[in-house]
Amino acid sequence: SPAQRDFLDIQDFLELLGLIFKSAEPEKSAYNVSTGVGHSIQEVFESVKIALDSPDVRAKLIPLGPDDISSVVLDSSVTQQRFSWRPKTTLDNMVARQVQWFKQFGVGAVRSHLKAVPAGQKD
Repeated sequence: SPAQRDFLDIQDFLELLGLIFKSAEPEKSAYNVSTGVGHSIQEVFESVKIALDSPDVRAKLIPLGPDDISSVVLDSSVTQQRFSWRPKTTLDNMVARQVQWFKQFGVGAVRSHLKAVPAGQKD
């Protein structure tokens, strides 16, 4: 099965920080901050295709490596209850906003955890 990751929009995170700073009592606990919903990299790729209006673009799927974790999806129900907070931004909206930002400001340096394939060598 594909790896699952939880993607939280920065606006949702900042909204939670505002609620934490306004809370009546100092916090001395640890809280998970997440949507609680996992998405595969394929789903993220599909959202990027939509945001770029590029339906024919394809990507090579790479199987999980031996050191990859199959799922990183945290339970933020305690955080949501304690601060009366819920993440609101969908994956498609988050990706669309990020793509728009990159269109406006550029990409800069590209970084990846994948090993570089030497020029001329097939992957």
